[in-house]
Amino acid sequence: MSEENFKIIEEIKKFFYEYLDLYFTKRNLIDTIKKWSSSSTGIGSEKDEIAYTQDKIKEIYSRDMEQAPNIINYTVHKLHIDSPLKNLGIIVCELSINTEILNHEVIFNNLRISMIIIKKLEWLIEHQHVSFPASEDSEPETFPIKELREKNEALEKMVKEKTKELTETNKLKTYFFSKISHDLKNSMSSIKILSNIIEDKLKKVNSVNIIYEIIENAELINFLADNMINMINNLYDLSRIETNNFKLFDMKFDLKNELNDIIKLFIKTNKNDNSFNLFYDKNVPLNIKGDKYRINRVIQNLLSNSVKFTTKGKIDLFVTLKEKNSDNYIIQFVIKDTGTGIKKEKIPSLFQPYYQAHESRAIGSGLGLALCEELVEMMNGEIFLESELNKGTTVLFTIPTNN
Repeated sequence: MSEENFKIIEEIKKFFYEYLDLYFTKRNLIDTIKKWSSSSTGIGSEKDEIAYTQDKIKEIYSRDMEQAPNIINYTVHKLHIDSPLKNLGIIVCELSINTEILNHEVIFNNLRISMIIIKKLEWLIEHQHVSFPASEDSEPETFPIKELREKNEALEKMVKEKTKELTETNKLKTYFFSKISHDLKNSMSSIKILSNIIEDKLKKVNSVNIIYEIIENAELINFLADNMINMINNLYDLSRIETNNFKLFDMKFDLKNELNDIIKLFIKTNKNDNSFNLFYDKNVPLNIKGDKYRINRVIQNLLSNSVKFTTKGKIDLFVTLKEKNSDNYIIQFVIKDTGTGIKKEKIPSLFQPYYQAHESRAIGSGLGLALCEELVEMMNGEIFLESELNKGTTVLFTIPTNN
């Protein structure tokens, strides 16, 4: 190589690195465009040409820097420069680049640039061809902006949905704490008033009618107290589940006897003239092993929900054997009522904490169904709800156990 040719090669090399710094490192649109000849034939990418004019070249660079404004780090692996004529240079380069686009890291290895440059007063690019690693996307796009934007939009959508869920949950919590405070205050006030009435009546006991009134008031006190205890227990259990401070008990007990006691309790405290029935399939074992207290809690919560929205109707509890494998069983419980029912669009929200489908006539905390779902799932079971407005509601849940 002659000394003159060597100098030309060094000039071309200097020009090329200046171009790389302007384009990749500085992301300087104006100075990058100045490196192009006014008579340039364009830019080629992959198998085809994507620009033929100076304006089109500027448009491509503008779009590129808008989509990827951050510094692009580059490493040149191979560089071949030739100058067959004094005013003509040929550059073939292989390099790797990495940058961040839409908060995602983008890396290209073995990126290839072929360039023809000419010298007028200074060296300028006449034509450039860029070859990317093989891609499924045939669009001549410098970076995978389409895929990144879709991924980014999906993430943004997920964040918006989660934010909306949290906002709704916070609203429900605010409503819940306001309502439970109101309900507990009302229950305590009623208990105090009824206690005063009983005290006054006891001082004036002189007829059977007054005794019946005292008994009725005492029963109402028990009902209000049970309602308060149930609300507090639901809140307590749900908070323990949320803080991972909840344990299940494993014990042997008589399931049929336990369910009979629950039904008797609801018949005794029945204020809405409902009929209660237990249908216990003969194939279901009487004695099982599991958490008696939590199964009891689920049944009572579900029956309580039926009682709230059923008047002069039927509330039935069906217990059947869904599956048997040796000494292991899956027991199915179905609570069916003929109450007011629920609109279909409200059903998916029913198992959310603090949610109440009948706000205008809501009784309780709105935690019952949420707690039931948590307890059933902790016992490795499943729970489902079906309802039809003005016809009634059916809740089904399963519990695996053994005898």
